[in-house]
Amino acid sequence: MNDLVSSKSGAVTAQQEDGEGTIRRSKRAKYKHFDDDKSALRYNLEQAIDQPGGINKVMRLIRTATDKEIEELNASEWTPLVGVIFRLGVKTTGKGNSTESEDQLSLTIRAFHERGLSMNSGAMFGWQCHRPLIVAAYYGFYSAVRLLIELGALPDLRNSE
Repeated sequence: MNDLVSSKSGAVTAQQEDGEGTIRRSKRAKYKHFDDDKSALRYNLEQAIDQPGGINKVMRLIRTATDKEIEELNASEWTPLVGVIFRLGVKTTGKGNSTESEDQLSLTIRAFHERGLSMNSGAMFGWQCHRPLIVAAYYGFYSAVRLLIELGALPDLRNSE
């Protein structure tokens, strides 16, 4: 019997009972569905964004995701790209955007596009859906704005649409 259990810290643990009644636990229950609305990939991406080294973890998850998982993300109209832009923007805008942050964002956008992720999907923060193009413009990532438009982001699509 396999069960997924959430701890107080939010970590998800897989529990498996062997034939003798002993429960074994493993910390990673990757690629199992946690609820009806959210895929395991989306859950793992949301968790990775907020961790130290989160952008690299997000990139690793996107690179190793199956085509079906990418299709599920696109169908849900959710993207981790907004979280990546927020993370880079908050880190750098106080002193201006660094070339390193611009380059990292461009690489991330290109990797997402190569895997077939929509440039128009959004992410909820608070009560509003934010789009990558608008968030990139807000934080002054102008080369990312140009790249997003080149890769198909719709400039007339507003947040919350």
